[in-house]
Amino acid sequence: MNTDTPFGNFDGISLNTLEIRNAAFVFEVVSQSNWNVENHESRIRFSKKINNQVYTVDPLLNLALNPRNISEKSDSDFDDTKPQYNDLPRHRIQVEVDNQTVELYSNGRGLVMDSLVSVMLIIDSSEREKIFEQAKRVKPSSDLRRKIAVIGVGGIGTALIELAIPALKRIALDAEITLMDGDVVEASNLGHQRFHEDQIGMHKVSALSSRYTGREGCVELIAITENLRTADQLEGYDLVVVCVDRPEPRRLVHALDVPWIDLRCSADGWMILSSDSDTALVDQMTPDHEPMSCQVEGALDAGNLEFGFSVAGSFGAQWLVQSLRERRGPVQSMGSLTYGSFEFPRVKNNSTEVKA
Repeated sequence: MNTDTPFGNFDGISLNTLEIRNAAFVFEVVSQSNWNVENHESRIRFSKKINNQVYTVDPLLNLALNPRNISEKSDSDFDDTKPQYNDLPRHRIQVEVDNQTVELYSNGRGLVMDSLVSVMLIIDSSEREKIFEQAKRVKPSSDLRRKIAVIGVGGIGTALIELAIPALKRIALDAEITLMDGDVVEASNLGHQRFHEDQIGMHKVSALSSRYTGREGCVELIAITENLRTADQLEGYDLVVVCVDRPEPRRLVHALDVPWIDLRCSADGWMILSSDSDTALVDQMTPDHEPMSCQVEGALDAGNLEFGFSVAGSFGAQWLVQSLRERRGPVQSMGSLTYGSFEFPRVKNNSTEVKA
């Protein structure tokens, strides 16, 4: 089988049959359709002149992760590059027509190289003008970026962010994440919240977002130094994560029509509810109560610190990444690091029987 591709030669590398087929298919299309292969910044792109118009196709594959000399990479090294080729939930391919840029999108789990070939074949067809006119009416990529609100950046929120940001950067998922919390860093927060002594007195959202310089790869962080008080503050978000210690903000999130997840913890325990949970169960598990820290009162002074917040943050990161990938994430969970998982109580039936 021919293993030459515009990205290098796959000969001697342990790829599966599907990957080799797709690499060879790209090579055949490029060769037979007379596309030119160009080095552009850190990437490979393709160009062709049709009817006095120059078409340039850029699959936006970062060759820092997918170097041209793929044949020189070992099997273990190449494994790190596979997600760039295979598993992006939304493939974004940039097309220039005489210096006018259009972005085409393909959803799903198909190989990126399949999408690349599809674009080339469209350009070679008589339908290209119609396709590009439709594409120009699509919102720009900045508008397609999903907007996420993370309400509360204490123990759970900081653990969530420190897991999610590097993950989203690594798999190149676009996201705009707003951190909302009016609290400031206090000495009592250190240890179980991801802050440092020199950040005491700073707003928590500012201290956390400063670690990622506002924009981390394809992820943009926005810090809002206020607490969630009204439903208006939640307008415009596609996904909402609430990890606060009060029932009132939780109920505002529970009333949303967009997907949400509610992350809670106490000591070494956690509770996770989501927009896919039974609404009666959510109501039952959200009674009125005073604000509660993720550490049991007096535990820190007694020399004890427990890690339920870390588990809750991990659930949140998993849910967030899978939701952005348009895949199933955690729905609900409750348990303890010491005693294992717990079952949720049966939903109480509040209906009253009326006797004649």
